Amino acid sequence: MPISPGEHADILRAVGRFLDEQSATDVELVNQDAFLSLSWTRGGMAADRRHYIDRDLTALRDEAKLSRGTAGGDVRGGLAEIFRTLGQDLDQDHADFTRIAQQGGTIIVSGSVAGRYSQRRYPVGDLLASSRRRRVRRGGPAPRPTVLPIADLPSQRVEEDGGPLSRRLHRSA
Repeated sequence: MPISPGEHADILRAVGRFLDEQSATDVELVNQDAFLSLSWTRGGMAADRRHYIDRDLTALRDEAKLSRGTAGGDVRGGLAEIFRTLGQDLDQDHADFTRIAQQGGTIIVSGSVAGRYSQRRYPVGDLLASSRRRRVRRGGPAPRPTVLPIADLPSQRVEEDGGPLSRRLHRSA
């Protein structure tokens, strides 16, 4: 696996930052055995694609670690914060993903938890709310709400942030 357990939050945040810079929509990340495949569209144009091998992921890891706590980057929210929050949940569950796909206002994560197949649906609004609560708890500023290049569907209100979002929303693996 190109992404080791415990590294999801950093890597996915760095990938999300790149996608934010591209104004990406319709994002798909596929975690292959030897590389990470990333595809997206931008402004209705043809799909772009990128592949990351171990060497590239090492550079992404380093970039993500250097950008922790910086004022720039992903304070505005967006895919960097969404993917980071997903990564935190994956790391907390000791889970792996095989595919992450953006479909409208939902992020779908397919992978495994404790060796069993899992598919979870995360409403974007819930991910951003969870991200804001986590940032405030860490002592940082909450990301300012932003207009995302995706439809933000209505979501359930969740007041606490005690663990992976899928459990708080009572979604099964």
